[in-house]
Amino acid sequence: MYQIPLNKILYFETVDKRTFIYTQQKIFECKKKLSVIEQDLIKANIIRISKTVLLNISCLACVKPYPNHRLLAELNNKENLIVSRKYISSLRDKIRSAYYE
Repeated sequence: MYQIPLNKILYFETVDKRTFIYTQQKIFECKKKLSVIEQDLIKANIIRISKTVLLNISCLACVKPYPNHRLLAELNNKENLIVSRKYISSLRDKIRSAYYE
């Protein structure tokens, strides 16, 4: 079992009912469901950006418009993730609150 510092985690993703933790160097599998991780990290800079992805906004480089009223989130490592329409307002609020802390 690994303990990964939160500041090293880029994002969490669920694929085929398996949850993965993405860092700059490695991908780890996690036994917890995404919803449990989201609740555990509710006070952290972690935000849901789609049904299958939780993003560490500390690793967010920029956000760009994307087709169908979605956003493209570019991470510090140049990886891109799609922000679903449903989660855009919560991402915007989380970024604002993190910026003004």
